Amino acid sequence: LTFYYPDQSVESPIAYYATVELPGGKAATIRYCTFLNSYHAISGGPTSKGMVTIDHIRGTALYLGMDSEHSGDISVTTDFCLSPRYWASAGEAFHAPTEEAIRSLMKSNGSVGLRLGDCDRDTYEDITLDGFQTGIYNREMTRAGLSGSFYRLTITGADTGLELHGIDTRYGLLLANSTISATSAAIRNLPEAEPTTPGNFNYVYLVHCEISGKTEGKVRVSDESGSAQASEYTRHSVTLPISAAGLWILEGEEVSTDGKRDISGALQKLLDEAASAGGGIVYLPAGVYLLEKPVSVSSGVT
Repeated sequence: LTFYYPDQSVESPIAYYATVELPGGKAATIRYCTFLNSYHAISGGPTSKGMVTIDHIRGTALYLGMDSEHSGDISVTTDFCLSPRYWASAGEAFHAPTEEAIRSLMKSNGSVGLRLGDCDRDTYEDITLDGFQTGIYNREMTRAGLSGSFYRLTITGADTGLELHGIDTRYGLLLANSTISATSAAIRNLPEAEPTTPGNFNYVYLVHCEISGKTEGKVRVSDESGSAQASEYTRHSVTLPISAAGLWILEGEEVSTDGKRDISGALQKLLDEAASAGGGIVYLPAGVYLLEKPVSVSSGVT
């Protein structure tokens, strides 16, 4: 889907509400969408939610790319790219302004790429936020704070890269193979609470990152020199034998998908069959499953 607002303009911007709002308390998926000139692209809403998937998103957001409140268990955002270039390159049919005009509006508008709050153990991968005044803003914690991982995060053209007020003191925040360029500060980590035990920490931890701009607060890097220029991370990939003979489906009268009967025996039987065949995929159709015993997954079995 491509979302376009024909009455939007950079001269007199209209503060439309979010183009898409996620349902509270439920899982949701937004995939393969372009937000051509949204004011606010995606809203997570104020209520708790889990298992949200955001994937392959493109576009221009004049004020706010995505906000996410009380997300966890475990939400994933991948291949998410917002930049003034999308609307600017759309042509006359979409009343495209110049890229410079869009960038000027986004800076004067106090724009934010990702606005987060109490996002618990979420994963963000291949994220590009270009032209926002603040790339990522995380508010003060009210429940658990922000924890999770950013892989291949790119923030460019920002005044502030990350402004963080509420990191979860149990876990901290990881940035790996990322590039952050900002004129005022690349990272501001302003924790509201100190760790409760010596094993806890509220650090931003950088692994193989390139940072342009100062850092404030508790920020650690992966080597003693204070920066890590190497880029040795390789995207994880697995080649699996997907064929009629390499696929086992958990099904049958003894299998309960309502979570009321133990399926650990039936599942282990399939896992063992796949292992005996040299590997393959054991597939569980959508449902709620009860496992009263642990199961063992052999090498080569997914």
